[in-house]
Amino acid sequence: MSKPDEGKEAAEPQAEEKAKAKGSKVKDEPVKKKARGAWLRYECDYKTGSITFRNRRCPRCSKVMAQHQGPARWSCGGCGYSEYIRSDSKKG
Repeated sequence: MSKPDEGKEAAEPQAEEKAKAKGSKVKDEPVKKKARGAWLRYECDYKTGSITFRNRRCPRCSKVMAQHQGPARWSCGGCGYSEYIRSDSKKG
């Protein structure tokens, strides 16, 4: 005779395979998040004792602008102002 626990152990891997086949997510490992913090937004110069802001400020509303990769540009989330970054590699 078989024990009732043996049947459950064999059914668990099959259930995981079915879940993967259906496209549902099975949690294997936690996803590492990027480090966020104020130290990423500022640059300190210890010789002069000054602190400078790394990002640009919007010329219209003076809010912080975000840098985007494609197409390369600086954009303001407050007023919608955008500055496109020119690439000098298209010289023929």
